[in-house]
Amino acid sequence: MSGSIKSKRERAPRSTTLTPHGKHGKPRPQQDEDDLPKVKISAQTAARGGWLYTYLWPYRYRFVAALAALLGTSLAALAFPYVAGKLVDRASRAVAAEGP
Repeated sequence: MSGSIKSKRERAPRSTTLTPHGKHGKPRPQQDEDDLPKVKISAQTAARGGWLYTYLWPYRYRFVAALAALLGTSLAALAFPYVAGKLVDRASRAVAAEGP
């Protein structure tokens, strides 16, 4: 054997596990639910909520319309899979009823 070829003992072991790195070898940030601290309700947080309420009050109709639009688009997005599932169920029942 030639001197440039390393034996099995000299080679670095190959890793079979996935590395926790993202694109371009950069480490991915850990995303746990425990990362954010729990917020306790206090006078300060209630004051912030009140400030938000007073800020949104002039825009209440737009805010309600935006929430309704969000609800409508969410329902529309879920309607297609629901209808497709019903069609597949009916078609499979029809095929099963005909028999072999």
